[in-house]
Amino acid sequence: AAVPLLTGFAKVHVLTITPRNRLERPSTDVLRYLSRHDVHAEYRELACVHSIEETLAAETRRLGAELVVMGAYGHSRLREFLTGGVTRYFLTAGEPALFLAH
Repeated sequence: AAVPLLTGFAKVHVLTITPRNRLERPSTDVLRYLSRHDVHAEYRELACVHSIEETLAAETRRLGAELVVMGAYGHSRLREFLTGGVTRYFLTAGEPALFLAH
């Protein structure tokens, strides 16, 4: 849903946060999809240092991101109450602008 917005940006970064002690093969599906729509993105895999949300927030600040496109997925009410979540973290942070989809 965000592809029309992304075509207007000079740089697009696809970030993946890898939890500690977990090796994954990077998925390039999103890069192929974006490329078909003339959005050429740079892929970065980041090791999770503290929490996923803090790692992602630090990288978006470092990149000077103007917009974060992310899925907004909920968990059980108890889990969200106890641990929060990436979506909640970014909604309460106020910066940068968000494009959320479920």
